[in-house]
Amino acid sequence: AVWLKRAVSRMYHKECTEDQLYEKLVKQYVKISPSADTNVYMATILIKKNRQQEAFKYLEEAYDLEADPFKKSKLAIRIGVILKSQSQYSKARGYFNNALKLNPANGNPHLIIADMYSKSAKNCGKDNFYKRAVYWLAAKEAKKASRVDPTLQKLVNQSVANYEAKAPTKEEVFLRDLAGKTIEIGCWINSSIVVP
Repeated sequence: AVWLKRAVSRMYHKECTEDQLYEKLVKQYVKISPSADTNVYMATILIKKNRQQEAFKYLEEAYDLEADPFKKSKLAIRIGVILKSQSQYSKARGYFNNALKLNPANGNPHLIIADMYSKSAKNCGKDNFYKRAVYWLAAKEAKKASRVDPTLQKLVNQSVANYEAKAPTKEEVFLRDLAGKTIEIGCWINSSIVVP
């Protein structure tokens, strides 16, 4: 492990990180001396080489190995963002929720979850009303961000205004006679919302 660490370090400082040998040495070092930091480093190398799937495995291992709650929260967000980019929203939400448990003062995961809800609006719901009702859920989730992190207030206000503009109008709610009633939203969201 000591020799591998020195070899990796020497190649890094000589700027030989694009060499295949460098990747092999780092992989071997991760295998012999696994830690959250080495796994994240290996994942970073693989992401630069556009090998997201392989990188993702290293990030998951890093997440399992990390003991520090703050670092683990950051890792959960990083993994969640990768899953979100692959449209694996349900799994991504799981990691964002874990990040919130580990660091409740970070409001960003709420905003990212709200964004995933809004991106799914066209696919979740039995008709146009229910599909647009997803935006209420997105707005509700976004509002949580400013409650835990007041510095996000401006961004939250913009997001909420955007989501509420896309949600069903008061006239539509009146015509459906759903004001104050709870409706279920299916697909991966699998949640309910009280109609305002």
